[in-house]
Amino acid sequence: MKKILSLGVLCGLISCASWRAGNTPLSAELTAEQTKSIVKPHVSLTFKQYEVYSNGKLQPGDMTEDDKAQVQKHIELSYKDSPLFTLVDNDSPNKDMSIEVSVARRFKSNITMTVLNVVTLFMIPRKTTEEVIVTTRFLDKEGILVGMVEKSDEVIVWHQFFMLFAMPFSLQSGVLDELYVDLNKASLLEAHNDGYFIDIND
Repeated sequence: MKKILSLGVLCGLISCASWRAGNTPLSAELTAEQTKSIVKPHVSLTFKQYEVYSNGKLQPGDMTEDDKAQVQKHIELSYKDSPLFTLVDNDSPNKDMSIEVSVARRFKSNITMTVLNVVTLFMIPRKTTEEVIVTTRFLDKEGILVGMVEKSDEVIVWHQFFMLFAMPFSLQSGVLDELYVDLNKASLLEAHNDGYFIDIND
């Protein structure tokens, strides 16, 4: 029991703090005036691709099914909560539009600082930057590309011993969950403003 308690305390001390760089607005939403004239298509949503990179190199081993399922859940939530659509599913025969979403996570860190962080048992801090890129393709019922939107933002993470007491503690997973939703909402807002959904039922 003491070993478990000690391990828990150690994990709490060797912690990280995460925050967004702020390139994407928090929960970009349509205004009430915008929703009055919206054409609401039936859409088929596909999570097309999920990739993870570390310092520019693809990391297939980091593309776990659990992580992919978590990302997909937040993508689907963004679309089902949107006032732009009357139906969102994976493959509707009566769809007016197909939407394909791809996600890339790009981690960047200084290798020297990473080694020093580990060697000094987290006394020397290590910074990791994760760029999340969401690419959305909008296709009509014939499969012809109507348009594409790409949105990105960064999550900055500091790892250090006693980081829990150095700054407000923020779980990286919670920051990422919020980011996925906001990136997709921002993509939909831009697609609407660019007229991708105009006369889609014709």
